[in-house]
Amino acid sequence: MVKSWPKLNRRVDTDDFEMLDGEQVYHPHEGEWVEFRRKIAPADIKVMADFSTSDAPGLREAVQNFDLICKLLARVVVDWNWTGPDGEAYAKPHNDPKAFEELSDDELGYLMRKFQEPLTVPKNTSGESSAS
Repeated sequence: MVKSWPKLNRRVDTDDFEMLDGEQVYHPHEGEWVEFRRKIAPADIKVMADFSTSDAPGLREAVQNFDLICKLLARVVVDWNWTGPDGEAYAKPHNDPKAFEELSDDELGYLMRKFQEPLTVPKNTSGESSAS
């Protein structure tokens, strides 16, 4: 028996992050990554569930949730090599909610979506399609 913890983080390439400016599509985080902590506390799960099940929030709800979202992301984003529009590295995010205040709403939404993605895709061993 090995007394140790399994790898609790997962690194996600962020090449698929897109920002639109009119008709032009930009990939500002191409070649960059974000590392998420896989294991989270039950309180964090509740925040994620509340965030993902709410309808498109109005301005007041978005502002009220901003601090909560930044605090949650500061707990689950362990590291990144993201850079801002000036090419300078963003501040390291782990345990620092203020690091997320520099991000655009597109970037915050992207991080929330990426964190909520399943860790693995279930394998279908029968060879049949799992779609019904």
